[in-house]
Amino acid sequence: MVAFVKRLILTAVALPAVYLLSAVLTGYHHLAMAIVVAVVMGGGAAETGALLRGAGQAASRVLLPVLSATVPLVTYLEIAGVLPAEATLLWLALLEATILVHAIIAAERQPLAAGLPRIAALSAELLYPALLGSFIVRIAALDGASMRYVLFFCAVFGNDMSAYLAGRAVSPRTALGLKASPGKTGVGFATGLVVAVSVSVGFAAVFPQDFPYPLWLMGLVGFLMAMATFAGDLAESAIKRSAGVKDSGAIMLGRGGILDSVDSLVMTAPVYYLVFRILGS
Repeated sequence: MVAFVKRLILTAVALPAVYLLSAVLTGYHHLAMAIVVAVVMGGGAAETGALLRGAGQAASRVLLPVLSATVPLVTYLEIAGVLPAEATLLWLALLEATILVHAIIAAERQPLAAGLPRIAALSAELLYPALLGSFIVRIAALDGASMRYVLFFCAVFGNDMSAYLAGRAVSPRTALGLKASPGKTGVGFATGLVVAVSVSVGFAAVFPQDFPYPLWLMGLVGFLMAMATFAGDLAESAIKRSAGVKDSGAIMLGRGGILDSVDSLVMTAPVYYLVFRILGS
């Protein structure tokens, strides 16, 4: 009950904040959104580093989290037209090349056998969640970006909260038996799926000028979002269990860490962006 109340309080605070960023502070290609995403992704990278260290892997405490935060910022400069279209890709290539050079230097001082795990760990800290999260910034490049943002957050948050409530309300006999997340239930998954599809179809029905697509197609968008949301939650749970911890941190009320709060968002953002680009944005 306490955990539910904490989640409810966090949601009551988060939804107005998200609406403010999505539909009110829209100036300069949603600059406010880009700044918030950069800060959150930097914090998420720091938590990824902590999880890696907990699993006995090499990870940066400061430098890579800071560099990770630059990925959404470079994405913003790209969609704002300040940097060329390939800027984010080139910046990521440069950062990864830097990690490889670091591995070469470190190999002269440490056992060679530690080189590959070190490269993998540092690359993971750089890319997760920043690369996936940068697509939240990229949504600003879609037509009618404000409403696209509102739908995105409503569908993901609706899926997450409804799945959580339904999962707690039903018998554990409906558990899916997943190693990464034993608490996941079939009823919770189905409820989240229905809510995501309903939200997507509802937006198309109420705001046809912003979502000029057939209702069945918007239902498909909601279905794909629900699948990505579920996958994001499972992926982060697998990472945490690999490190032997329950939460990625303790900064978010009732949610654990930053990664615990954004895992579904960052996995869904690339899918959401790609779908609307295919639809002609």
